[in-house]
Amino acid sequence: MGDRSSDKSRRNGAPNPAAQDAKSQKRWRQGAKRDTFPWINSQIITVSETGQLHKLIATIEAFLPQMNLVNISTAFHRLAKATSKDVSPQVMGQQPVIQGLLEAAKATLAKSSASGTQPSAQALSNISWAMATLHLVDDHLLQAMAIPASSQVPSFKPFELSTILWSYAKLSTLNADACYCAQHLFELASIRIPHTVE
Repeated sequence: MGDRSSDKSRRNGAPNPAAQDAKSQKRWRQGAKRDTFPWINSQIITVSETGQLHKLIATIEAFLPQMNLVNISTAFHRLAKATSKDVSPQVMGQQPVIQGLLEAAKATLAKSSASGTQPSAQALSNISWAMATLHLVDDHLLQAMAIPASSQVPSFKPFELSTILWSYAKLSTLNADACYCAQHLFELASIRIPHTVE
């Protein structure tokens, strides 16, 4: 009899407690994730400031499965900065953590594209700079970044725009296709840049 009244109340538009609870849990998980991303960033930055590359790599590897694109860009950026001091780009490029970051960046950008979410201009700029600094040519990732970067050229700060353009140009010295996939980005930037110069 309880089941019948429950069915009747659902048909009459009354809320389903189980469905409401599932929605609440989903919202809580999404909120918890949002809180986790800034914390992950702070952990990467704090460890990178110790100057201990092995600890930075271990921290990035530990958090990699939970990272969003901003975390990935911070990790890439900090590894590239550490490389200029401690190890050569070629040695760093062979580290498994680098391959993990490349794959994570591609997967995250694919999700952004599928959901229609624009990635952060700063994140795209930082990842491209790190790739150029580390001499990393990944055609799929470069293409995946060039498309959203092209659509949001006006959102880039001048420094971010010059950085991403420099990065693609630098990478094209290693692989000519790097600049080719960003051709539209360069064209749109050439229209935008004169308007940002005072």
